[in-house]
Amino acid sequence: MEEAKLVNIRKSKKGKIVGQIQFSDGKKMSIPAGALIEESLNNTKCEVKRKDGSVVSIMVEGKEIYKRISSESKVKSNTVQHKNRFRNRGGRSSNYQRKTTPSMRVSKAPYNFIPLNDNDKVVQGQKRPDSDCYYKQDNVNGLRRFNGYVDCKLETITPLYIRDTYTAEELKKKEDSNKDNPEFFSPAGAIRIPGSSLRGMTRTLVEIMSWGKFGPFEDKRLFYRGLADISNLEREYQNNMSSYDRETRKSTYKFNAGYLKKEGFNYYIIPGKVENGKQFRQIAKRDNDESFVVERQNDGKYLVISGNIGNKKHDWLINEPDFKQKIPVSEIDVKEYILDENRYEDKNKKDSKEKCDGNLLRLISISKDKMTPCFYVLWKDDKGRERVSFGHTGYFRLAFQYTIGDHIPAELKKEEITDMAEAIFGKVSKVSKDDTFASRVFFEDAFLEPGQSNVYLSEQPLTPKILSNPKPTTFQHYLEQDPNCSQRSLNHWNNQGKSIRGNKLYWHRKASDWKFEGDKRKSEKQLTSIKPVKANTKFMFKIRFENLSEAELGAILFALDLPKGHYHKLGMGKPLGLGSVKIMPTLFIIDRESRYNRLFNGEKWHLGIEQVETKEFKEAFEKYVLENINSSVPLWDHKRMKQLKTMLDWSNTEINGWHEETEYLALSEFKKRQVLPRPIEVKDKFSKD
Repeated sequence: MEEAKLVNIRKSKKGKIVGQIQFSDGKKMSIPAGALIEESLNNTKCEVKRKDGSVVSIMVEGKEIYKRISSESKVKSNTVQHKNRFRNRGGRSSNYQRKTTPSMRVSKAPYNFIPLNDNDKVVQGQKRPDSDCYYKQDNVNGLRRFNGYVDCKLETITPLYIRDTYTAEELKKKEDSNKDNPEFFSPAGAIRIPGSSLRGMTRTLVEIMSWGKFGPFEDKRLFYRGLADISNLEREYQNNMSSYDRETRKSTYKFNAGYLKKEGFNYYIIPGKVENGKQFRQIAKRDNDESFVVERQNDGKYLVISGNIGNKKHDWLINEPDFKQKIPVSEIDVKEYILDENRYEDKNKKDSKEKCDGNLLRLISISKDKMTPCFYVLWKDDKGRERVSFGHTGYFRLAFQYTIGDHIPAELKKEEITDMAEAIFGKVSKVSKDDTFASRVFFEDAFLEPGQSNVYLSEQPLTPKILSNPKPTTFQHYLEQDPNCSQRSLNHWNNQGKSIRGNKLYWHRKASDWKFEGDKRKSEKQLTSIKPVKANTKFMFKIRFENLSEAELGAILFALDLPKGHYHKLGMGKPLGLGSVKIMPTLFIIDRESRYNRLFNGEKWHLGIEQVETKEFKEAFEKYVLENINSSVPLWDHKRMKQLKTMLDWSNTEINGWHEETEYLALSEFKKRQVLPRPIEVKDKFSKD
């Protein structure tokens, strides 16, 4: 590999990204078409491999941004040989027909991801002061400290909705009727945006902008079934559930069958007896509309009738239990079974909690004297613990080997590190109580500006489209993928060392067609009702802060005061275009020493409050981050921040075709396992020929 530099990267007159490679001898050559380049890579060092004078590969920071595909490889990847032997009228067989197949198409979604920190670098927070007094100068840590508040004006750019809380009586009605409360958040009858929502939104942006750790996140284990998956997950699933003998052309099941039994608070599996080398067998299918039904046979065996999906022709007959054996089901296996929200058969449940509750109820229904037939496999997790995955039909949902947290780089979740977001917003340490401390920022609720009336979009509740949301099981979106890979080489949750994509945010979209227009009777249990406030509704709120350093205060202001035309997202219905808001902050500093040295200021109380510009603080934050990541470009021009800026840019909504590009895929399209491009690549689609 030769050391070189990417130079002159720019947009051509036709809107394409072009550039040159400058070698150590000063000679230059054009960057080959197809290289994954963007303007932020200008003057970036790289490594280049050449063969016969042509560029074969380009590496930047250990990642391959270009690889030349040989003509032989192109033929293999872009053509499929079909041996379509058929007889024509002359009775002769035709030649083989070659069918060309397109390269893997990219996906679309109303969300995207801000990439993880470069090289997994975490910028640590500054030293915190003691919390027993207010500071003006922190001599111990050599930092100036600031106290005061930020007055914020918030204006809705699209309709906004945050669901109201429930009284005890309303909660009881909801449980009885399964109906949601459509009212906007309004405790004591006053419309407001909860401070917790504003805090969460701001904290996420501070974490991203300050090169913080990734989190907090739910480190859960996901489950999968890949019988007919188009990706390599099919092979993964089949390898774990069965083996195929090419000589006999028969499959042998790797899963076992038995009975789930409860003793006290613990669960066990009693294996089925082995007869003629088998614990179970398949028999001719019975017709039944339920997801699965269990029937006791006269000989002590149980018949498991699976649902009528596709053209299934068999059900499962499990041998009677062998009480000489007992396999413990660990507490963690039970918990993960309950939390698998995609397992529950009632597809009309619209709520993840409802689906998880269905799993829990199934386990609770197993009484001391009752056993439930099940199928299971034994395995060991990455910590060497004995584990069991179980379900209630053959070819049940298997646990992935690794959890979501296993796919987050170690540096980005180190408990010993305190990043800037934690230093400001507080931290609950799992390692040491001494490393647990409170927040130094306090978000108040946002109330309506006075003088506004008729703020609701409609006085009657409206029905939005079904808020479907692809889960992390959509690994082609949630995990880093090679943009040139095929479905058979995608990274999934069983691939060790493959990182998640980053922080998930939603695109801005014009809320033009978010209302449900189908037959409500057919989808009644999946629908909800809401009363959003209109676009251009104005709110006000305060953020109070104590003992923040110049850079820490700058972090809050940097996250609130976005570049012109760039907005935040809040509330429910973000995938449909709801919740785009504009925030305008004004900073006030309280000089507490001055405040308590004087009592009056003319005829008013002397409060020691001064309105100040935000620029100085934002620049202090930017300088702190850039010094710690060894970057000399302005923070918003950093390649990672450009991805964030692209997602926050409202002007995207003016692009012809943008609304269609940021919709959810149809369910049939999800099955194609298409890879989601990065935010800038999504936008670049509209600037290319």
